[in-house]
This record gives sequence, C-alpha cells and structure tokens, in this order.
Amino acid sequence: MRCPRLGPCALSLLACLLTPRAGTAQRVFPLTEWRSYLTATTPLGGDWSAIAHLTDYGNVQRRDLDELKVGVSGEYAHGPWQLSTGYEHDVVRTATSRTPEERFLFEANFEHRITKWLSASDHEKVEVRDLPTQWATRWINHLRADLGGSTMPLVTPWVARDWSFDARYHEFNKTGWWYGLRVRSRMPVGLEVFFYDENDLVRTPRRLTAMGLTLNLRS
Repeated sequence: MRCPRLGPCALSLLACLLTPRAGTAQRVFPLTEWRSYLTATTPLGGDWSAIAHLTDYGNVQRRDLDELKVGVSGEYAHGPWQLSTGYEHDVVRTATSRTPEERFLFEANFEHRITKWLSASDHEKVEVRDLPTQWATRWINHLRADLGGSTMPLVTPWVARDWSFDARYHEFNKTGWWYGLRVRSRMPVGLEVFFYDENDLVRTPRRLTAMGLTLNLRS
C-alpha cells in the first residue's frame, strides 16, 4: 500500500501545527504582593479628626518591599460625608534603586445604607505627585459594597472596584477588584482581610495579585 503524497501547502500547514508558538513558550506570571494598611485616627473636636497612616507593599518574589508610604491628613466628617486633605511620603523600591515621591492628597467619601443588610460607599481620591523629574496627578475611584448590619455575624464580606486615571498616560491605565472580610468589634479597632486583583496597562507584567490586611485604630 502506497502512502499518499503531501503537497507543499500541506507540508507547510503541518510544520506550522507542529512548531511551538513563541507566545506560549514564555508564560508571563503576575506580580504577587503582601499589603498592609495601618491607620490611626484621633478626634480633634466636633466633626474634625487627625489621621496618620502607614502602608507597605511587600514583593513576594523578591522577599522585599516594593513600596512604603507614610502620611498625615485632616478629616471633616458630617453625616454620610467624609472630606480630607493631607500629605504622604512614598518610597518606591526595586532590586537596584529607591525612588522617593511626595504626594498631596485630596479625598472625599460618601456612604449610604441601601437596606438593613447592604451598604455602599464611593471614595474619590486625587493625588498631586512630586516625582523626581516632573509633577503629575492621578485620580482614583473606589466603589465598595458591604454586607452587614446589627444582626449580621462576626465576619461579613465586602467587594470593591477601583479605577485609576493617570494624567501622564491620559487614560484609565489601572483597574482592580477587591474581595474582603470585615471583622466586627465593639472595640475602637477595625480589622479587614482582603484579596486584590489588579490590571495595569503600562506595567509589565500587567497583572498583580495581593493579599493583606487593614487595621484602623481610633482613640
């Protein structure tokens, strides 16, 4: 029995099918971080408060810090609204360098209880950033939904969505999803744990995932 003959076109097609693609040979893995947000609030009288915060991003692959932020702000809270302005010193770290950055922060937050077991909040933040070679601005919107009420259990879930517009790139370059659990307490301490999934169009790799906690202390 004679084998069928393959023409030049068939041989070319077979070669393409058997040759591994370059895109699948090198898989790009997402960045992985551990994040912690520590906030301390002190009432100043009336609707005013002073806030200090410490934030760190730890790179799991390098086992070192990616970013460290220290800041202070003043907040005015009335009803469902919280307005604040402040200053933040940020140090962005890589394996070979450390880049300082100064930020001036302007924030507004609105909270609304939709039902007895569901509440929503919208947090707007503008950063005026003094970078080593230029000034830049960034706008971040954080929309969040919380399950929970007076009859809910000790731990309640929440989910949030981020959008970030960076004036340097003239586009919404960064988006992210948050999935978290809030621990209810009668003490002046707020504790949350979360998982964060981010996509950044101007970074390589674009995807970043993080786990972490938020600790809020009130005096």
